Amino acid sequence: SAAGLRSLIRLRRVARPGSLIFLLSDFRHLDEKMESQLMLLSRHTDVVMVFIYDQLEQALPSAGLYRISNGQQEIMLDTYDRVRTESYHAHFEQHRQRLEGLAKTGGIHLLYCSTEDDPLTILQGGLGNRIRR
Repeated sequence: SAAGLRSLIRLRRVARPGSLIFLLSDFRHLDEKMESQLMLLSRHTDVVMVFIYDQLEQALPSAGLYRISNGQQEIMLDTYDRVRTESYHAHFEQHRQRLEGLAKTGGIHLLYCSTEDDPLTILQGGLGNRIRR
């Protein structure tokens, strides 16, 4: 998104070399321009990307019909369609692999945090691994 790009550009201007920066996001709107800014940011700072996701984003529930609502609209989710559920999971895996590739190329530490995880535990574990590297 344009706001995300502007935020990364601003962050690059104000972050001091050697700073430790945590970015918590689902990174859903990450595009090439934002990736470029992250790469530039990671040259002079330590960047930790915390990928926030929901278990339903990773994989749909077992075969069945599920009523889903956002509080205003309601739909039925049909997970009997195996092709659809596999495609859905593949989309999540592509996104995860893209983030891993970006992290590896940019020397960025990547943490995974499900909405069911305790964020403090994830951050403490990730920082411990980062320090031991």
